[in-house]
Amino acid sequence: MIVGYEAVQTVDRFGDAFEGTPITYVHQRERLGLGHAVLQAEPHVDGTFLLVNGDNVFAGSVAPAIEAVEEADAALAVEEVSPEVATTTGVIETDERGRVTGLVEKPAEPSSTLVTTGCYVLPPDAFHACALLRPSAEGEYQLSEAVGLLVRAGYDVATVRLGERVNVNTPADVERASELVREESGTNRNRL
Repeated sequence: MIVGYEAVQTVDRFGDAFEGTPITYVHQRERLGLGHAVLQAEPHVDGTFLLVNGDNVFAGSVAPAIEAVEEADAALAVEEVSPEVATTTGVIETDERGRVTGLVEKPAEPSSTLVTTGCYVLPPDAFHACALLRPSAEGEYQLSEAVGLLVRAGYDVATVRLGERVNVNTPADVERASELVREESGTNRNRL
């Protein structure tokens, strides 16, 4: 698990294991973007990996994203948003099969309203793609650019729609995410 700001709270909350599965913590000392965070985890990852941003809470399971890599090299969970929201996140362009053809992080004028939701299933070569990144104008290494490199290199990247998602940024988002978890916890105890 990649941790950074207020890492102690996360470590105190989860400890050394979650439901019997050991947790390895990797500290991202500088906040240099998601691409940089991914690189911090490289020594601890062997093979294809699931990445879920910690500030996103999903209803249901992320299993459809994992299952999508049975027929593709990688997968991104996506959703449709308003054009205004699309300017604040990674915008995805796809072909008729729903495969990713391009990605742009926080475009001023989005070409689509299909966006990333912070859930990725990526091949080991994603680490190499992240290592090739140059910092953005804000000084961050954007994972969306690394995925774009994979697409341009010929990787087949599928898009998957998951259940409801709450991107936790405000106290109201925390309350909505808590409600979502409460709703899901009684009916889906054993789902990933």
